Amino acid sequence: MGSVTTVKPSMVPKQTGMATLLVSVVLLAVMSVMAIYTSRSSLMELTLTNNAYRAKQAAEAAEAGLDFALAYYLQGGADQNNDNAADTLTVPTSLTGGKRVSVAFCDPSSTLTNCLPPTSLGRLRIIATGYSDDDTAVSRVGVLVSEENFLTVNPKATLTAKGATSATLNGNLTVINNMGSTTIWTGTDISAMTGSFETKININGADNQISSEKVGSKFYVGPDVVYNDQSLKNLSLADYFEQMTGRPQSEMAALADIRISGTATLPAATAANDYLGGKVIYVDKATFDPNTNLGTATKPVILIVNGAFELNGSNTIHGVVIANSLNKANGNARINGAMIVGDVNNANGGFTIEMVPSVINGLNKITVKSSVGNSWRDWD
Repeated sequence: MGSVTTVKPSMVPKQTGMATLLVSVVLLAVMSVMAIYTSRSSLMELTLTNNAYRAKQAAEAAEAGLDFALAYYLQGGADQNNDNAADTLTVPTSLTGGKRVSVAFCDPSSTLTNCLPPTSLGRLRIIATGYSDDDTAVSRVGVLVSEENFLTVNPKATLTAKGATSATLNGNLTVINNMGSTTIWTGTDISAMTGSFETKININGADNQISSEKVGSKFYVGPDVVYNDQSLKNLSLADYFEQMTGRPQSEMAALADIRISGTATLPAATAANDYLGGKVIYVDKATFDPNTNLGTATKPVILIVNGAFELNGSNTIHGVVIANSLNKANGNARINGAMIVGDVNNANGGFTIEMVPSVINGLNKITVKSSVGNSWRDWD
């Protein structure tokens, strides 16, 4: 008979316990790794969410600052305290929800991270830098802005009239230009003029010397009067105004400070608004008589009348009048500046138009401020 091996009962539980312990350790390790991974993922997600929130805060602050600066600029330019330097801006915290933002007018060559002092106020870059509430996130945005004269073309003559087939420059009219060589520029033939007129210019250093006049049926026309200009006469009224002012009439209407049509009238003229001095006034009426003085010698107006312009009495307008026609100017009405019209149908009484240096200089201060298209950016 063979031998029989006997196994001790105590050996089986020991081996089973070791296997169970090993499995438990492995499971614990896996669970620990999973817990660490989950914790790190949650922390990462929290960090990303926090970063996105802070970045949004900074971006919102920067946009609010840019909007504030742009509105400030469009309302009155970059130098509203008239010290010939760009103003320092402080954005109200109410606009940024308490978040921090800095805004500056910079030279156009500036980058978003390097604001250079502007060398000219005609063209600037507005740069706004926003910060999150804990300053961990920063956002920068910028936009170019520009300022140009409303009249991109200065008046070439004291009175410019495109002219038509009918008579023009009727009645009595005095046209003065001591600043230049041209008093009247018209597409009408001189022989169509009726009534009487005279022009005055600077001759040999002396102002207000008579150069051209019509007395009775006799004409004395000097070099200051350009007449029968067919290139001027053959322009359409729209092309004529654009050539004389540098802007289409529709654009002038859109950019005007004051628009009047239908039964609307001019705002009350007071010393506080310098009789609307420095304003662009667009009138869309068949016939318009301002019936008041407008502008001052240093703060003139630009009056655009899409219709016939009339002056009654002794009113004075400082500035330039742009109208489809001058229907009449009775009494001793006066325009200190210039007039650009399609036709002059009547100018009775002692109507005078004189190009005045302070008025012309003032016209150059009436500007159009705008943001430059496609110049917004949040990167360099």
